[in-house]
This record gives sequence, structure tokens and C-alpha cells, in this order.
Amino acid sequence: MLEHALPVDYALLRGFRADKSGNVEFRGSSIHFNPVFAKAAKVAIIEVDYIVEVGEIPPERVGLPGIFVSRVVLSTKKPAGAKGGLGRRARTAAANISVAGPLTPGACRARRSFAAQGRLREPRIRKLPTLVASHRGQ
Repeated sequence: MLEHALPVDYALLRGFRADKSGNVEFRGSSIHFNPVFAKAAKVAIIEVDYIVEVGEIPPERVGLPGIFVSRVVLSTKKPAGAKGGLGRRARTAAANISVAGPLTPGACRARRSFAAQGRLREPRIRKLPTLVASHRGQ
């Protein structure tokens, strides 16, 4: 039994940046599915955070060649990472944990472990493992 694909007229997609010839760079999980949708559609419209000059995107980072893109639209929303600093949840979690010392990877793991212990409902579990990522090979 053969099932035919559904025809796609328009694909409205989101990318990280594009150059003026339509080559698009994707980030995150959009790397996997957006190029496939754009290639299947008759018209692919890509919304991006930045539009750059041709050649600024390295060839290995181009997720969708410009031949598959019909329109590139510059996003009017500020990119999520542009405001800088920590997000709201990370700021409140960091404020609630008061462990003095340098911000080494071991200290960060200890802070996360300390915070998680405070959220446990069963008081009998007190020591959480902090992984063995601090081990360094010779």
C-alpha cells in the first residue's frame, strides 16, 4: 500500500540568521525539521533574527540553501539571548542558594545538589550524587 505525501503550499519557518541570497542558519531543534519542510513546500517563508551579508555564514553552518527559500523576513521580536544575563528561574534559584566560594564546576554541582536536597519530600534521602565529572584524566 502506497500513501502519497500531503502537498504543502506554504511553510512558515523560524531560523537564526540568513544572508541576502537566502541561505539560512538554524539553531536548536529546528536544524532537524525546518529544512525538510522548506524543501517540501511550494513557498518557504523564513523568519530570522539577523540578516547578514552574503558569505558571513560559514558553508558548514548553512542549514538550508537559498534556492529553497522564497522569502526572508526579519523578526520584530528581540532574540531570547539578546537581553543577556540569567533567566528569571535561574536568578531566583541562584538567590535562594547561599553557598560561599568560587564558581568552579564542582561548586556549581554542589549548589545544584544542595538546592535539590531542599526540594525533596522524604527527609531520609540527604546526600545526592554530584556525578564524577570533576575527575580529570592524565
